[in-house]
Order: sequence, then structure tokens, then C-alpha cells
Amino acid sequence: MPFSIEILTTDKNLIPALNAAIQPLNNVQNEFHFLLANDRLMPEALSFTQDQYTNSEIYEWLKEYKVRAKGIRRFVILVINKPLSGQLKNLFGGHRATEGFAWFTTEIFDDSQITPFLFDKIRFCRYYLVRYILSFVNPAIKSHPTSGCMFDDKIYKKEILLSLETGKLCDGCAKGLREADLYNTDIDHAIKSMLYVVSNQLPKALVMKGGGAKGLAIVGAIKVLEKYFTFDTFAGTSAGAVAATLLGAGYSSSELERILSKKNFVDFKDGYLKRIRNIIARGAWHSGKPFLIWLEDLLIAKLHHRVGNIKMKDLPQRTIVYASTVGAGFLTFDSLGQRQETDAAFATRCSMSIPIFFIPPEIEGAAVYDGGLGNNFPLRTFIADNHSKLSIGLYLVSDVKKNGGLVRDLMDIVTDTDERTTVDQNLDKIVIIDPRPIKTTQFDLTDDEKQYLLQAGKVGALVYLNKHHGDLRITDENVNSEIHKLDLLKKKIYG
Repeated sequence: MPFSIEILTTDKNLIPALNAAIQPLNNVQNEFHFLLANDRLMPEALSFTQDQYTNSEIYEWLKEYKVRAKGIRRFVILVINKPLSGQLKNLFGGHRATEGFAWFTTEIFDDSQITPFLFDKIRFCRYYLVRYILSFVNPAIKSHPTSGCMFDDKIYKKEILLSLETGKLCDGCAKGLREADLYNTDIDHAIKSMLYVVSNQLPKALVMKGGGAKGLAIVGAIKVLEKYFTFDTFAGTSAGAVAATLLGAGYSSSELERILSKKNFVDFKDGYLKRIRNIIARGAWHSGKPFLIWLEDLLIAKLHHRVGNIKMKDLPQRTIVYASTVGAGFLTFDSLGQRQETDAAFATRCSMSIPIFFIPPEIEGAAVYDGGLGNNFPLRTFIADNHSKLSIGLYLVSDVKKNGGLVRDLMDIVTDTDERTTVDQNLDKIVIIDPRPIKTTQFDLTDDEKQYLLQAGKVGALVYLNKHHGDLRITDENVNSEIHKLDLLKKKIYG
């Protein structure tokens, strides 16, 4: 049974921030359950109003509160919004952890002068909630001058940023945790998971599903996500491989939008007579050579200082491209690993070898096909090979038919059994994008259809952020407004 951490506040305006702060902490672990005091007890804290507080005043109030509240209350944290003064050593909070009490203040916290996402009041509250969990587990663990630890001494609130990003404990704190009477491996895992949330060690890898002509929707999603997350690793199959390679080369999402919006994808098709020869001689309609030349030119334009063909290892950001072979499963082209000497454009061309549509190239004596054949949504593969790397997956819905209008519950449209398992197991890591009715091989896209794909990606990303990253303040109104725009585009195109 989890330890219950009751949260009280003297300021009703802090309640929304505290709600947002505790939600992900509860989501990532099961050993500690944070909850706001109920409607009967919260008013007691709201009536405890002063212009400033001292350590001893808060401690005495908490002792009296625990008696009045009755019941079992092992741990209680009080959050105030006025100065702490007098007997306090630090400016932010204090505790009597041996008795299960802790408190902190948000006073002199100026949201307007600090980038809201990087360091907002919600994140500040979250930091101190976890800070005092550590004290509850072992009261001997105190703030200290060890740089790089989540809990080194601070003089100013902005200094918390210096250690927040680490998401780590120093050797002393880790040792104190292991020596605690309450310690077990589950508690150790719970604290590490909460530190991950507090530190905002946001996903750094972007893993993208294939989707052929629907790939522009990926760009729409990325343009939203990059406002909040920083990515340094890109992986994908098919259309996801194209995006991964260009992003890995240093192209921005805005550049990708401009390039793909202006590109006539019909250019990737061969002429009629050549198609006939291809299908008879090679079993597929198109050579894929125009696509290969197009991608090579883009890579050279971005990495013009390189001499010769751009290889996977030449890409400045880590890039992983997946393709498939008959019998041997999937192939991995990794700029820091397997087949890093392969030309980047060729590796991506391998991943784009849609059966019948593009002639499969050969590598290592085997025909190579679209990565989507056996690994179309490579998130599970990526996690297995890079288990310590945080990631977000972009899932493009397959070409399946479904009656009715725009699907609001995106989980309803994940139809592939294997992919559904991956999605179910990683819901907090996956953006689901519904670009239907546009199909994988629909390369003759109109300008309106391209705009529709971009908007579908934007909607998928906003739905994801709204559901799984509440502290980013993506409201239902924001999401519904963009869904409405998508509806209008769909009606304009398809009636």
C-alpha cells in the first residue's frame, strides 16, 4: 500500500498548480500517493493566513492540525505563498521529517520573468514535494553544498535550475536513501522516477512511424512538440525515415515544412513506359532514383562542407533508419552504430521501398524493402536497443476505413495488433496522428491536402500534450479549436 502524502495550502490560488504538480508524480510510481486535502480539511489551511511565517509557527500549526484532522496521517506538506522568516536557515522551506511534516513557500516567485515551461510554479512545487519525500524516507538527508545533486543548497530560486536538470542524487544522498529504514528497491525506483519528472529530462529521441505520402503530418506534429522538447536523436521507417534523416542532417521542422509543402511527390514516379518495363523486369512500378537524387541534393545542401556522398556517420545528430528484408527481419542503419558507413540517402531509400511501388534496392546480397513491412512503428525496437534514452513516438494511423466523422478517441484507430500492443504499453510516449483518408501511396497531393496533413499532425501533438503533460497548460479549448480547423479542412476537401 502506498504512503499517503497529504498536501495543504494557505492559498486557494495555488490549488490548480498543486494539482498539476502531483498528477505526473502519481502517474510514474506507486509507492507514494500525493493528494490534496479534502473539502472538510483544506479550509483549515486556507484560514491559516499571515503576512509572513516562521518555522516554529508552521510546525506548531501542523501538529495541531494533525490532532484535529484525526485518522492516520503519516506525511503532511503545507504550501504557503508568503515569506518564511526568522528562524529558517533557507529561504524556501523546512521540515520535521521524523514527525512527517514539511512545508515550503512560493513567495517571490515571479512567473513573468522566467520562461514558463523551463521553470514555472508547477515545476517548483513538484521539486519541493519530491525534495521532502527524500527527507521523509531518511530525515538525515539534508540540503548540502554538493554541486550537481538535485538537493544542493540554494540561495535564490533561480539557482534550482542549476541542479534540476540533472535529475540525479549525489553519492551522499543516494547512500542515505539506501540506509533508510523505509528503503526498498520499489521506493528507490519510485524516487528515481519522480526525479525524472521533476528534472524535466524530456524525451530526447523522436521515433517516427512510416506512412509514405502521409509523412507531412509528422512535420505538423514536430512543429508543436519542439516548442516544449529538445530532440537530439531521430529514428524512423519509410516516411519517418525521411524525416529522421533530414532532421538528423540539421534541417528544422520549418525547413521540412517548406521543402515538403513545395515538393510535388509525383516527381518520385517514373514515366508510363518506364513503369511498364520496371514492373515486368523488376516487379515494381518505380525505380526510386528521383527520390534518391532529391534526398542526396538536400543532404549536400545542408552539409555542404562534407566531401563526397553523405554517409550515416556524417549526420550531425544521431539518426537511425529501419528497413526490412525477406527472412532476415529488419535492418538498422545507425549513424553511431550498425551500417554507419552506408550513404544516408541510400539507407533512407531502402526504408522507402514500398512493395510493388518502388523497386527494392539490394544490400548485403538481399533485397531491401520498406521498413514498415516488419517494423513500421519502431518504438519498441528503439526502446529495446536504447533503453536509457527517453523518447516520443509519432504514430501515423494506417490506411483503414472507419465510418463516421473525425475520430476523437485516437486509440480507436490503432488497428494493427502488434502496433496496438506497443501503443498500449507506451501511451505516455506516443503521439497518435490520424491523416485519413489520405493514403500511403497518394503522392499526388493537392495544396489543401498537404495543409490537412500538417493540421492532423498538429492536432495529434496537442491531444498528446493535453493528456500527458498537464503542466504545459495545453487546454481543452486549445485542442478543440485545432480539431475544428481540421474538420473544416476535411469538409473543404472531401465534402
